[in-house]
Formats: sequence, structure tokens, C-alpha cells
Amino acid sequence: MQIGYIRSEKKPNKMLRMLAKMCAYYGNELVYFRPGDINYESKTIHGQILIDNQWETREVPIPPYIDINPPCLKKKKVASFLKKYSTLSLNKNLGTKEEVNQKIVEEGTFKDLIIPYILSERFESFDRFLSKHKKVILKPKNGIQGKRIYMVERDKRKFIVTSGNDEERLSKRQLKMFYNRNIKEGNYLIQKYVHSRTLAGDPFDVRVRLEKNGKGEWKVVIYLVRIGTSQKVVSNVAQGGSVNLLKPFLEANFPEQADDLRKEIKRFGNEIPKKIEEIFDQNLIALGLDLAIEPDGSIYMFEVETNPGRTFGEGEIALTKADYYDYVAKKLSKERVTKKTS
Repeated sequence: MQIGYIRSEKKPNKMLRMLAKMCAYYGNELVYFRPGDINYESKTIHGQILIDNQWETREVPIPPYIDINPPCLKKKKVASFLKKYSTLSLNKNLGTKEEVNQKIVEEGTFKDLIIPYILSERFESFDRFLSKHKKVILKPKNGIQGKRIYMVERDKRKFIVTSGNDEERLSKRQLKMFYNRNIKEGNYLIQKYVHSRTLAGDPFDVRVRLEKNGKGEWKVVIYLVRIGTSQKVVSNVAQGGSVNLLKPFLEANFPEQADDLRKEIKRFGNEIPKKIEEIFDQNLIALGLDLAIEPDGSIYMFEVETNPGRTFGEGEIALTKADYYDYVAKKLSKERVTKKTS
């Protein structure tokens, strides 16, 4: 069976080459295409297929199953058309970070993982929130790779504003000017600052990367710790930093709590994906959970991502995806046979 894979990148990347080869092992064929490759009149796509280890363009019918990500799903014409002729891996976006957090809080099971936050409003609301929590993070609802993130800390009558490696000490009047100039109403999440730092003082987060496997069940592909070396605000590798594996990291930075923390993080990896699907009534294919750990061992969840990166663990991601695609292919084939005989 042909498996569609729609993204906006011009060329298939390294991971897709591995994925195509692994799909072929199961007798399936991966077809990579972009939104502009769809022919709406002929109901075909000009996709790229790996043939003799070279990507070649072929005109093919709409594949029965298509792996689609949130950015492509936002293209309403594309999504609406593909839904008519195929089964998509994702039928709707979960919503903004704030909407996702709110629904998790409302459902209750994992509400304690959500960091206290407000949505950016007038300066007075921000000032009250800062007075309560003393130190806060301001980040765009639709931020990319840790850009335009600020940390604000009250220090007696002054306020310390940090972005990347830049730091300013501002008066209350200057802080208000900074806020009104940079923080647009409704566009920022303002969160209580969580002290998730290594013993060396560098910010970090734990990425739990999940994929559906060949049984249609969630599998943790890799646990990674992203360390923002020499950064003051975020632990984003794209901004410079390093990556470590979970177990040695916990043993080095939380020696007395390492085993308990690892068990708890694994529990979250096992339970949260199912709960997210239940809360949003959505069948997902991939997830990234970004967790923070405070010095006392408290765990918070920075974010749930339905479009997680694939920079690390590419081989395992490709293998697991190919397993899941084959599971879906067999399921769809069985459904077609059932429809014909009924």
C-alpha cells in the first residue's frame, strides 16, 4: 500500500530516506509530497518515491493513508480535500498552548503538571501575576525554537528582564514600557518561573518523544535531556546547548531522587498520551512531552507537542513509524474487504 507523507519542506530529509526503506521492508511505498503537489482535478499528487536509493517524482492517486502535520492541516483547502479521499493521521489541531493547558487543567488527572499561567493582557494583570510568583517567563503562544522568550524577576524595587544572554535592570516605569512595546495582548503565555536547572546552573528540560508502534500503541522512542548551556532563559538546542540521556543526567544532577524521578517520568510517558487522546477526542500518531524538574523533585510540563522534532533518535523514529504505517495499512485493507463483502 502507498503511504502518503505531506510536509512543506522542498526535499525529503535523511529520516524520510530511512522511513521509505523501512516501509519497503513491509511491502509499503512511501510517497512524499507538499501541499502544492496536489492536483485537485485529477485527484492525484506529484509525489517523490525512493527508487534505487534515489528520489523520483511520480504522479500517483491519493494514498489511502497520509501522515499530515499541524502546519499542513492548517491549510484548509488541502486538509478538506485530502480528508475526502484518504485517512489522515491527524484530523484537527489540538489548539494553542493555552487551550491545551486549560483542557488538561479542566480534566483534572494531570492538572498539577501544568505550570500556573495567564494569557497576556494589560500590564496591570501581568504586574499582579509577577507580584504573586516573583519570577515569570513570557513566551509566544506560537513560538519557534525559543525565540522572543523573556524572563522577568522582581528584585526589590527593580526588575530584571532577561532574554537569551542579555540582561537589563529596569524601573517599574521602564518595565511597563518594555511590556507594552514587546508583549502583544493575547499573544503571550506568562508562566510562573520553574527552576529547572542543572547543578552547574544551566536550564534544561526533559523531552519524552513518543510514536505509535506496530500494535497501534504508544511507545517512547527516546528520553532526552536538552541543556541550554550558557543560556539564562530557555533550554533550546537550536539556540546553542547540548543533549544528554535521561538516566545519566538524573544520576548526576539528582543523585538521591534519580530512580524515583525516572519511574515518574516513565509513568507520564505511558499515561499522558492516552489521556491527551481522550481529552481531545483525537487519534494521534506522534507526541513530544517537555518536562521540567525543580530541585525538590517537583515535575511540571512545559508543553505537549503534536508536531515534535526528529533531530534525535531518527532511526528509532523511522522504524516505529514504519511499523505503525504497516499496522494502519493492514487495518485499512481489512476494512475494504469487509465493505466489499457486506
